[in-house]
Amino acid sequence: MRVIIQENEDGEPFFEIPEEYLKELGWKEGDEVVWTHNPDGSLSLSKPGENKAQ
Repeated sequence: MRVIIQENEDGEPFFEIPEEYLKELGWKEGDEVVWTHNPDGSLSLSKPGENKAQ
């Protein structure tokens, strides 16, 4: 999934995860996530303690 990085009124970056993905993942607004830098330069998000998808 590709998303557009936006900025809030304070200039802080953010992006929105579409509702259908949140439902599929079982995530909700305010959940803690971990950013992982992948060898190919992409980023992955996961919730602490979740196994990565194979």
